[in-house]
Amino acid sequence: MVEGGRHGRRPLVGVGRRGFLGGLGWLATGGARVAHATPRPPATASEAAWRALAQRISGGVVRPEDAGFDRLIRPSNLRYAAIRPAGIARCRTTEDVRAAILWARDTATVLAARSGGHSYAGYSSTSGLMVDLSLMTAITVGPDGVATLAGGVRNGGAASVLRRQNVSITHGRCLGVGVAAFLLGGGIGFNMRRHGVGCDRVTGLEMVAPDGTILTADPRENADLFWASRGIGGGNLGIHTGFRLQTFEVGDLCRFDLRWTERIEAVAQALLTAIPAGPDGMGSKLTLAATAGRGAAVQPRIEAFLMGQFEGTPGGLQDLLAPALRAAPPVAQTLVVEPYWTAQDRLSEPGASGYYQERSRFMTQAEAVSVLPEILRHLAAPPPLSLPVEAKFFQTGGAINRVAADATAFVHRGSDWLFSLEVQWTAEDGPEAVAAALAWQAALYAAICRKVAGGAFQNFVDPSLESWGEAYYGANLPRLRQVKRRLDPDFVFRFPQAVPPA
Repeated sequence: MVEGGRHGRRPLVGVGRRGFLGGLGWLATGGARVAHATPRPPATASEAAWRALAQRISGGVVRPEDAGFDRLIRPSNLRYAAIRPAGIARCRTTEDVRAAILWARDTATVLAARSGGHSYAGYSSTSGLMVDLSLMTAITVGPDGVATLAGGVRNGGAASVLRRQNVSITHGRCLGVGVAAFLLGGGIGFNMRRHGVGCDRVTGLEMVAPDGTILTADPRENADLFWASRGIGGGNLGIHTGFRLQTFEVGDLCRFDLRWTERIEAVAQALLTAIPAGPDGMGSKLTLAATAGRGAAVQPRIEAFLMGQFEGTPGGLQDLLAPALRAAPPVAQTLVVEPYWTAQDRLSEPGASGYYQERSRFMTQAEAVSVLPEILRHLAAPPPLSLPVEAKFFQTGGAINRVAADATAFVHRGSDWLFSLEVQWTAEDGPEAVAAALAWQAALYAAICRKVAGGAFQNFVDPSLESWGEAYYGANLPRLRQVKRRLDPDFVFRFPQAVPPA
């Protein structure tokens, strides 16, 4: 059964919502440069309209004067904390989401979906209607190992259920991140070299389209929506209210955490060279962190950190890391074999809110080694901020690269590393210091892009990125624009880096 739209567009054929939800019980419900999409100014809905919406949303509507409003709208990136919605629809069901979308269209109110609030560029914030999915947290794992997750599940909630079954999916480390947007943008984690990025495990999904149609998609039904939803990123096509994913069993592994303070260039070069040759069961992140000198410590300090998981013994891991261990002994190291979910407890982080900007690029092994001297040169003169600046390398390759670039919308299928350059600060850092830090970041990023051909990661949304359509989607952008034209021809779901209709 398809619940049709109210705005004159014929629903997609072949959609079987009952087939997706009937047995689950968890929902009672390359091309040309793309110009930035300009957000429309929000219309002012009447108070009567807001009261009418509250009657249609089972979780209620929260307005600025209500208790809990400020807590609900707080984003991960506090740069965008001043963006305050006119109201929040607290959805419990797919039908609630549908009602919220149709109300926003009927009242000409801009809207944005929010589950975890971790959009790096604040795109899950809005001055209109925030469609809050945080009450949609049901998750089950069937006897076939297929996990069914509602649209508001976060990493921490998923982990609490999956660990009881001793299974997992490709997941991130930040417990507060919404699984929906994580999957929609690809989804990286320490499991991805063995099992693919998060969206590679998706077998089916549900989405409320801009006209209110509730769609289901899998490889046979609404295949274009299924393709696009695995890599387009959050907030682009509609509001995704459910996912099915194939889990995998987990066992013991070696968790590792190492820190170096000397001979950083030699250590980093050895790691960037040696690690890509490791087995698929190796997942790692290398961080080069620099803190500006203050007070008596006038010289900046650069340190290297390597963390992750290894499906093997500590001895096998040490063999892989031997070139770096010979370059300099770590000042601290942990290599311990433990159950998978015990290791994840140590590797996870709560993901507290802060002020930051992150810029990314996918790299080959050779490219990473070639840009390392430029990175270290900049890190030797970091901006004068209270918090460190970080150059991070997330290990890619393995199963990710064995999927064709056009098999999903996630196009980044030929790298060894995902590089990320993060600048972070506190409220005490003045505007001049922040401006200088962003200029420092821009200069280093530009130098890297002159040597690196890879694209940027759409889940590390970068509001400063030029030619972002090509960087995020590469040769898949034209097809994504065609899907957008079919599902959202009126460009209801728009933000500065939303994929525009063809």
